Amino acid sequence: MKFYDREKELEKLHMLASSLEKRGKTVVLYGRRRIGKTTLVKKAFMEHDNFLYFFVARKEGKLLLRDFSEILSEFLSKKGVVSGEFTRWESFFRAIFSYSRKEDTIVVFDEFQNFLYADRSVFSTIQNLWDEMGKESRILMVFTGSYVGMIKRIFRDEKEPLYGRTEHFMNLGAFDFTTVSRALSDMGINNIEEQIRLYSVMGGVPRYLELLEDTPHRDFRDFVNNFVKEDEFLRDEGERILSQEFGREYLRYFAVIEAISLGKATLTEISDWTGESRTSVSRYIHDLHREYEIIKRVVPITEDPRRSKKGRYFIKDNFYRFWFRYVYRNSSYFEIGNHEHVIREILDENNAFVGPIYEEIWRNALFDMSKKGLLPFRIELIGPWWERTSEIDIVAINENSKDILFAEVKWNNKPVKKKVLEELRKKAEKVSWHRKDRKEYYVIISKTEVERELKDTEDEKKVMIFSLKDLEDWINTK
Repeated sequence: MKFYDREKELEKLHMLASSLEKRGKTVVLYGRRRIGKTTLVKKAFMEHDNFLYFFVARKEGKLLLRDFSEILSEFLSKKGVVSGEFTRWESFFRAIFSYSRKEDTIVVFDEFQNFLYADRSVFSTIQNLWDEMGKESRILMVFTGSYVGMIKRIFRDEKEPLYGRTEHFMNLGAFDFTTVSRALSDMGINNIEEQIRLYSVMGGVPRYLELLEDTPHRDFRDFVNNFVKEDEFLRDEGERILSQEFGREYLRYFAVIEAISLGKATLTEISDWTGESRTSVSRYIHDLHREYEIIKRVVPITEDPRRSKKGRYFIKDNFYRFWFRYVYRNSSYFEIGNHEHVIREILDENNAFVGPIYEEIWRNALFDMSKKGLLPFRIELIGPWWERTSEIDIVAINENSKDILFAEVKWNNKPVKKKVLEELRKKAEKVSWHRKDRKEYYVIISKTEVERELKDTEDEKKVMIFSLKDLEDWINTK
């Protein structure tokens, strides 16, 4: 698969590498596995005259040092620098810093957190040499990490040697749907409904998109059959990644994520479903949110997230949401080979599963449209809104102009009726935000076309109607 997106990340890495004559720099590049960190750093630096790349494998420290010594010795010999064998980490890193005093040098340590298993003394060694030589060297040290909790603790825990030794953290996220759509189109998957269904499962993870490229399928049903019956890599993926991230308590973390994947969105609902106390669940939710960045907390768009007690929790990663809901929960069916049960469940529930993803895609699209001047006002905040008895899929606001937009999103094959707009207006009356002096707009978003009676109400200033075709047209213009 060709290289997509990442323009901002490349720009920042190039910027950091462009002024090394002033002082050395470090950057931590982290993000979940398969997200493309290695591809990004190689794209950014492979053509640099002095680029050193080291993959930190999970092996015994002496063996790792021997492997790294061979790479460094070969590099230095090509530069006319004689070096012997490096038998200690201190001499290995000192040689790198010494060379970088004369030449701009890029050094990448990929999966840096694996030094926790190979040799933890490396952290203190780097700290000491950075304090002694780093700022006087013309070096950019890039530390990448796939286990988010581990890599953040190494650099952000005050008790760790490398605390305070980097000014730059880059969190590499998944592709948005626009990029995924472009990649799938390049693979010959041009139907936007098919693209959205695949995105709801694979998300914007480059490695999973590569698997789609390697395993052609006729339609979503065919893809699900292959996923469930044949693709052991993806079936084992969630546990392979997250059990290592969470360590010995991974089963408890898994229980919380599974509950959220099934729509248990509040602390009370998650506690009741898992059978864990609210206090215990609160700790796991805090970790999943703050440390591991696997879930997100959402409050009604008109409320202050720092004060609101209406928080709901959602899984950020589409693949994890799918994996916990249909793979992990159905492990017994996989064990006995009852694949048909799993396939039937995925297909029967697919519209309900895809619905929230379609809402998210349109939230991003509306926000972008407003920036291009294609909506009546510039959106400042956008998200869902709810109270005890009512919920609105999308509400967008501009605090300065007092503009507010209410949107209802439908992902099904039924034509949308005028009644949907009438119900949306009634729900909008319950939103208290600037009730007396706001300007209101309404958006109906469907998967298919809407009924003629609703279409006749469309007004380019007050009521807007969008469909899947409009989304496709918008993406094609970007």
